[in-house]
Amino acid sequence: MGWWGGPRWVGPLVCAGLVLAGCTTAVDRAGGGGDPEPTVLRMVNPLVGLEVQPFVAAVTRLSHGSLQIDLQSNWHLGDLSAESDLIGYVRRGGAPLGVTPARAWHTAGISSFDALIAPFALDSMAVQQRVLESNVVDDLLRGMGDPGLTGLGVLPGPIRRPIGVTHQLVTAGDYRGGAIGVNFEGEVANRTFEALGVRTVVPMLRQQPVDGLDGLEQQLASVASNQYDDLATSATANVALWPRPMVVFGGAKAISALTADQVRVLREAARAATEPTVRFDLDDEAEGVAQLCRRGRLQLVTATPGDLDGLRRATMPVLDWLRQDAVTRSALDRISSLRDTVTAESPPSCAGVAGGSETHSGQLGPRGPLDGTYVVDTTAGGDADLEEENYGHWVYVVDRGRFAFSQENGPACTWGYGTWQVHDSTVEWLFTDGGGEAPNGAMNKPGERFVFGWSKFRDTLTLTAVPGEISPLNFNAEPWHRIGKADVRRFSTRCPPPSEAFRPT
Repeated sequence: MGWWGGPRWVGPLVCAGLVLAGCTTAVDRAGGGGDPEPTVLRMVNPLVGLEVQPFVAAVTRLSHGSLQIDLQSNWHLGDLSAESDLIGYVRRGGAPLGVTPARAWHTAGISSFDALIAPFALDSMAVQQRVLESNVVDDLLRGMGDPGLTGLGVLPGPIRRPIGVTHQLVTAGDYRGGAIGVNFEGEVANRTFEALGVRTVVPMLRQQPVDGLDGLEQQLASVASNQYDDLATSATANVALWPRPMVVFGGAKAISALTADQVRVLREAARAATEPTVRFDLDDEAEGVAQLCRRGRLQLVTATPGDLDGLRRATMPVLDWLRQDAVTRSALDRISSLRDTVTAESPPSCAGVAGGSETHSGQLGPRGPLDGTYVVDTTAGGDADLEEENYGHWVYVVDRGRFAFSQENGPACTWGYGTWQVHDSTVEWLFTDGGGEAPNGAMNKPGERFVFGWSKFRDTLTLTAVPGEISPLNFNAEPWHRIGKADVRRFSTRCPPPSEAFRPT
C-alpha cells in the first residue's frame, strides 16, 4: 500500500537456515543426477528493501541462480545509529553482506564515500548514474582502508531536497537561524547546514511529526508517504542537496570464503543494478510528487540561478574541508568533469499529474456495473518479507463511483477509501484517505492513484496489472467474490472505514 506498504516480493530464502554456505543436498532430476542447491548470502539493510531489489535480482541472473541473496531489511528499525552500526556488525561477522547509506560511513571512521554526498556535487539522478557507472566507484571502494571489510559496489539513491515547514528554503539566507530535520546526523550534512547557519535536528524517524522544525532534508517520495505535507508547505524542486546512495559491502572473512567467480558476480551485479535502481528512484519520486500535487497542500517552488550560486558559495567551506582528503579530492574533480557530459532530468513538477480534482469531483454518481460488496482472502505465499498489512481478509464495497475496504490480518487491521472510475477495460482508484492499525506503517495515503484492468463473470471480479500504471499486487492477487449489494455493515468491526467514505459531498 503505497511505496512503503506495497508488496515486497523479495529474493530467495536461506536454505536450511544457513547464512553463508552452499546447500549440498542434491535435487534429483529426470534421468537421474542432480544439481547442488545455490549458495545463499544473508544481506542486512537498515532501510526498506525495494530499491535494493535490482541488485538482488542481478546476483541471481548473473550467477544463473547459483548465488542468491537473502535480503533482510529494516535492520534495527527505529535505532538512530543503525546505519553506521551495521558496518561494525558486518565487520564482526554478524552477516556476510550489508548495504547501508554512504552518509553513515564517515561516522564509522571511513571517509572514502564523502564525495558522493558532497553538497550539490551529484545534483541529478543522471549525474549520479554517470558517476556510479564510472571507475570513480572503484577508487572509492579501494579507499575504504579497512582490512575487516570488502567494498563491492555502490547503488544509487533518491535525491534529497530542502522541504520548507515554516517558510520556503530557496536562498542561502532562508536557512539562517532555523532548525532542519535530518534522518541521520552525518558529518557532511552537519557541516553543510552549519555553513548555511541552520541547526540540524535528529531524529527524523519514519512518520515522525515535523512540528517544531523549520525545514527538512528529505526525498519527495518520503514526504508524500509520511504525509509530512500535513505541516510542510513547500519543496524547492530544482535544488538537489545530495543523493542517498547505498554502499554494498561484505565482511572480509565472509568474502574470502567465496570463489573468485562469486565475488565477481557480486561486483558486476552492483554495477548492473545502477540503471534499474535509478529508474526505480525516478518512478518513486514521480509517484510521490503526484500524490503531493493531488493533495494540494505543498507547493513546489524553484530557485533562480542566482539562488543556486548563493547556496554553492555558502557551502564552499564544506568542499574545502572535503578536498583535504586525497581520495575525496580526486573523486570530486572527476565528478565535476563527468557532470559536464550529462543532461540532467527535469525538476519534479505538478504538470500533467493524472487523477486531479478536475477528474474526480467526489460526488456520488450513478450506479455502476461493479457496484457491490466483495470479499477476498489472500496469503503471503512464500514471501516471508511481505508486510502483514498486505494480505489477509479483505472486504471491498463499491458504490456509485466510490470504494472503500477493510483488511484484517493478525495485528494489522487497515482501511482505505476514495473515488472509483470505471472505463471500458480499466478501473481507476484515487485514494482520499487510509488508516487503521498498521504495525509496519503500510497503509494507503491520500492522493495515491492505482489503475487496474478488470473483467467480471457473474459474481467474480478479476483485476489485473496495467502496463505503465501502478497496479499493486496486494489488491489483485486473487479474484474478488461478490456477496451482495453495497453494504457498509460488512466491513471489519475492528477497523471499519470512516463514515465519510460514502457520504455525499
